[in-house]
Amino acid sequence: MGFDMRTVINHGLLVDPGSRICSRLHLAMENGKIGAVSPVPLEGDLVIDASGLVVTPGFVDIHMHEGEIDSRSGLVDASIFECMLRMGVTTAVGGNCGQGPADPEGYFALLEAHGCPVNLALLAPHESMRAEAGRKDGYAQAGPEELKRLYILARRLLDGGCPGISLGVRYVPGMNQAELETLARAAAEGKGILSAHVRDDAGGVLAAMEEIAALGRRFAVPVQISHLGSMAAYGQMEEALSYLDAQASAGLDILADCYPYAAFSTGIGRATYDDGFLQRYGMGYEAIEVAEGPWKGRRCTEEMFRHLRQNAPETLTVGHFMRQEEVDLALAHPKVLTASDGLMRRGQGHPRAAGTFPRVLARVREQKSFSLYEAVGKMTWRNARHLRLPKGRLAVGDDADVAVWDSETIMDQATFAAPDTAPAGIRHIFVGGKMALENGEIKGRFGRPVRAV
Repeated sequence: MGFDMRTVINHGLLVDPGSRICSRLHLAMENGKIGAVSPVPLEGDLVIDASGLVVTPGFVDIHMHEGEIDSRSGLVDASIFECMLRMGVTTAVGGNCGQGPADPEGYFALLEAHGCPVNLALLAPHESMRAEAGRKDGYAQAGPEELKRLYILARRLLDGGCPGISLGVRYVPGMNQAELETLARAAAEGKGILSAHVRDDAGGVLAAMEEIAALGRRFAVPVQISHLGSMAAYGQMEEALSYLDAQASAGLDILADCYPYAAFSTGIGRATYDDGFLQRYGMGYEAIEVAEGPWKGRRCTEEMFRHLRQNAPETLTVGHFMRQEEVDLALAHPKVLTASDGLMRRGQGHPRAAGTFPRVLARVREQKSFSLYEAVGKMTWRNARHLRLPKGRLAVGDDADVAVWDSETIMDQATFAAPDTAPAGIRHIFVGGKMALENGEIKGRFGRPVRAV
């Protein structure tokens, strides 16, 4: 399908909160852009009848983890990007939790050489930049010279189009106030956000959120609290949401993101599982599910946990510690945007990577805790606007990234045993005006790098 082709979607319910649209309309795409939005049916080279279906901007996942580069082949593992496309995402944002490419342009070049299913933006990842600056030990503090190099690296990436800096404070226990302030100053001067996997969760989450919010207030930097469910869905969610509201009322530009599952995922060797985590969560080793390797699908014993942590620390795990009712409370809150925190390694991982957006839409249909219009806004233009990305709307002249789906049947089908299973109800996905997915089948890889504007 070439850019000179006019594609029309007629008779769908067009839900585009970024343009304040929610009605039966007809849409045309040409030259990679939205060419027309009309109250009467349109004509084109390809005409799709979307009667009974919802037409929205493609979803914008502002917190996911991009595919790793294979050290032998030099190729990017595209399994996460394929999962993104199948669940309606057309623009994904990687480099989260402080982890990601310290050379975004090099990563983009690798993707473009083989094609990427979705558009991709990358945050400037603190932990990776820290290693580039000379401090690879996350438990050690960075010295003055390392902080100078870190600041220069951060500004270089922000000036190159990264929409913000991601902090994995939990994963870098040695990060002190001087290092935090160095990064906040870089974000402020580079007009980026601070996205943070905060230092602590459960009983320590409010103090950890305040550590980041204080930087936002001091340096006038927008703040994003990452995966709020996995930080506060242990009995602290109501307080955490009140904290967000109070900060916003005082003038801070602060949001959080959340995925709709009551289980987190991380490497078994990460700081999340440092001594004391069982007491913090009030559960035992059996709450940890191994997500890859010879013990995939098994719940941990103490012996398994210690063996993997010592000998295979990169092994992905799923921590079944969270409370679903508190996750649902976060998803419905006005200050919380939908994001997957998706991570896939050769098709192994957590079902949130393949099911987040359909799962939220299915819950909206079944629970009606917030409206379809609100849900779409939390998946599209609000996410894009927060990061200054030119995505998330379907007004004439906007990029033609479009999702067509069935609100009555959309639902996640991925499980912890089969985490990359495609959802139901997604009919068509267009990336840059080209048919990228049809009824679950990937038709092409049309994604492009996205930079902040």
